[in-house]
Amino acid sequence: MANPANSMALTAPLRQYFVEGWLKALPSAVQRVEAAAQALTSEVGEPAVMMRRRDVADDLRRRSGTWLSGILDMLAQAGPTGALSTRMQSLSPDLSLVDHSTIEVEILGSRLALAMMDRASSEFNDLRARVMGAEQLDELDSHDVLRPHVVSRVIINAWCAAGLTLEGWRTLHVVLSHEFALCAQEAYHEANHWLLARGVRPEIDLRPLVRRTRNTGAGEFAQSGNAPEPPRTMAMPARPPSGRGASRPPGEHSEALLGRLNRLVGRQLPGFGHTVAQPVSSKLSVAIAQTQQSLVRRVDESTAAGTLTTAEASPALLEELQQRKQALKSAASTPVERATIEVVALLFQSILTEERIPAVVRVWFARLQMPVLRVAVSEPDFFATQDHPA
Repeated sequence: MANPANSMALTAPLRQYFVEGWLKALPSAVQRVEAAAQALTSEVGEPAVMMRRRDVADDLRRRSGTWLSGILDMLAQAGPTGALSTRMQSLSPDLSLVDHSTIEVEILGSRLALAMMDRASSEFNDLRARVMGAEQLDELDSHDVLRPHVVSRVIINAWCAAGLTLEGWRTLHVVLSHEFALCAQEAYHEANHWLLARGVRPEIDLRPLVRRTRNTGAGEFAQSGNAPEPPRTMAMPARPPSGRGASRPPGEHSEALLGRLNRLVGRQLPGFGHTVAQPVSSKLSVAIAQTQQSLVRRVDESTAAGTLTTAEASPALLEELQQRKQALKSAASTPVERATIEVVALLFQSILTEERIPAVVRVWFARLQMPVLRVAVSEPDFFATQDHPA
């Protein structure tokens, strides 16, 4: 094992090696994403979907070079400690967010980071344990380039900086998740191999990295440490048996996303997620009821008349919900209520634009947005726990 006194002499080159691995893999990955986007244009689908795919493919053909250059430049900024600031632009005071909002970018970036962890959780945990041991750390820095969420933010930040849209990202998110998860798996594997070749912790014991939680049984564990950003690691006392490609339980994905969401909004609204339970204000309650009645009436009447198919329903309902959102925020009485309206709208927007969900199911999800919003603004633990019934 490396001498702790010389730990930086070992881990600084490791991080450089890790970054270089990404730099080598990224050009091919971006090419594959561009090819996959082009291939999607030949697949049969709804007219609106086909047009969106063509737009994304055209944008990528023009801007993929700029996107790739942006990723490479950002990653190259990582210093000897691996610290890489990838903070997005701050939220506006009233949280009046636009399409390229901080929260939506954070959600999409988190989904990419979790896809990376699905593919490379075992390799990441091994590398994390080795680096923490070598540097005598309790936890990696939240901006350490070794963390999946840091690299995922670089990728999506460069995407936006290149002039590519978040709608385009959502259209290609399956391809993007697959390609960059493969890159992450290979980068972590090679970094571990680099350390092993230098005799750094050939045997990994993850028990020091886990702790029991207050709300779990005797056999359940959660990650220790207080770093504010990273997704949680495996909820088990030992490494999984399958080595590369092992995934984490879905519940931990939800818990990680909820934690990051609360931290993101909490930086602007310290009371978000920690307020006491209170009834919805009368003005907002009326606005929610009116919006719900309008949505239900529109779907029922249009479906009965045959003028709105389920394939057309999702984009139509999404457009109406976006228009109604401003009215709801005007009816809100507190900044926390306005933030809650925005976050719930973004969550349902993600559902209504998810092509893997059948259109008829998305219609029913749209009808649930207002009941969920009513619960979210009245119950502070809505965003605090994955066990909330809603």
